[in-house]
Amino acid sequence: MKWVLENGENLNGGNVNLKNRVVSLELAKRLKKEGYPQDKTDTNLWFWVRVRHNWEILYRFDGVEEECYAAPTVAELGEALPNCFSSGRAWNIHCDKKDKWYCESYNNKGESVREHADTEADARAKMWLYLKENQGFFPQRNINPDKE
Repeated sequence: MKWVLENGENLNGGNVNLKNRVVSLELAKRLKKEGYPQDKTDTNLWFWVRVRHNWEILYRFDGVEEECYAAPTVAELGEALPNCFSSGRAWNIHCDKKDKWYCESYNNKGESVREHADTEADARAKMWLYLKENQGFFPQRNINPDKE
């Protein structure tokens, strides 16, 4: 079964804005470029797909579109991030007083690392990208042996 949601419309008449629960199209493209898994199994439930001239979020998309990007959810990104960074410190997610999100931890030098975004999913995606680009993490999903 496929559920198509355009422009973050509610799922089955519910009160869930999907665009707040999956990464933005811009970040989905960056994640794919940096090696985030794009498999079309239970690992990724949502995808940004170009349909005609519009971008849509499709559930369990099984087509063969050239322009298709996994759109991981808040929960999927939580599973993809390690329990702690190479510094031995855990990561945290916060929402500030202005309803802006940030994901925070500390690097090997003890310096705070924060990735800010408008949504929780985007903050987590930015932290995944930071770790991938700066610490070489994530050759595969679930690299942390504690999570396997």
